[in-house]
Amino acid sequence: MKKFYIMNGQNQQGPLDIEQLKQINIKKDTPIWYEGIENWTTAEKVEDLKSILPSNTVPPKYEIPSQTNISNQPPIFKNQEEPIKKIVDSQQSNTNEIKSVPKSNIKRNLIIIGVLLFGALLLFMASSNSNDDYSTSENPEASAAESADANYEVISAAYEKENANSALTQKNMNYRNNFQKYLTLSRNQFEYSELGGIYNLEITFTNNTDYVINNANVQVGYIQENGEYFKTEELQFANIQPNTQETLRAPDSERGLNVDYQFSEVYSKKLHFYYPSNSGNEADPYFYK
Repeated sequence: MKKFYIMNGQNQQGPLDIEQLKQINIKKDTPIWYEGIENWTTAEKVEDLKSILPSNTVPPKYEIPSQTNISNQPPIFKNQEEPIKKIVDSQQSNTNEIKSVPKSNIKRNLIIIGVLLFGALLLFMASSNSNDDYSTSENPEASAAESADANYEVISAAYEKENANSALTQKNMNYRNNFQKYLTLSRNQFEYSELGGIYNLEITFTNNTDYVINNANVQVGYIQENGEYFKTEELQFANIQPNTQETLRAPDSERGLNVDYQFSEVYSKKLHFYYPSNSGNEADPYFYK
C-alpha cells in the first residue's frame, strides 16, 4: 500500500495511508510526497487522493428571469436596404475621385522623388570620400611615428635573435672544448683475485650536456702487477640522453690487479662534436659538421 508524507505548517507527518489522510481532512493544496516522485506536490494532483478531497463545486447564483413588455402592436419596420445603398454609393464616389487624378501629376511626382533620391546618393558618396581623405592625411606625424615603432620592433627582434644565437654558439663551444668536464666516466668497486684476475667491473658514462651523445667508445685496460697491460677491451655506449647516465659491464679478465679507462671516440650530431678529430680551428678544435 502506498504511503504518503504531508507538510502540516512547518511540521512533516508520515508515513500515512489513504484512510489516515481522510481522517485528518487534508485539503487540495496540502503539500504531499510519496515514493516514486522527485519533488513535493499538492494533494489535488495525486489521482489516488481525489476521492477523499473536499469538493468546492457550488451551484451558480439563482436569478429571477426578467419580465419583457408584451405589446399588442407590431414593432417598427426598419428598411435594411437603405444603409447598404449608402455604403455602395460612398465606395463608388471614392473610386471616381481616384480615377479623376490626372496622370500628368503622378508622373511629375515620380520624377521629383527620383531626383531627390539621386541627389541624396551623391551627397553620401562625397561625404565618404572626404572622410577617407581626412583620415589618411589628418596626422602625418602619427603615421611616421607608427612606422618608426614598427621598424624598431623589427630591429629589436633581429638583435635579440642574433644575441640568442651568439649565446648558444658560445655555450656549445664550451661543451666541446671542455668535454671532459661534462662527459665523465667512473667505475664500481670491482672484484679481483690475489693471484690476478678482475671480475664484475662496471663503467658508468654520465652526460651532463643538453644534447644527445650518439655514441661513445670507452677503452678499458687491465693492468698487471708489473704495470703493463694484460689486455684492453672496448665498451660502446649509444644514444645517451641529455643529463643522464648509463652503465655497462666490462668483460672479466683472468689477469690484472687494476684497470684504467678513457674515451677513444665520442660523437654528438646536435652538438657538432667529434673526438678525437681536429677541425683545424684552434678556438674550437672538436667542431664537426
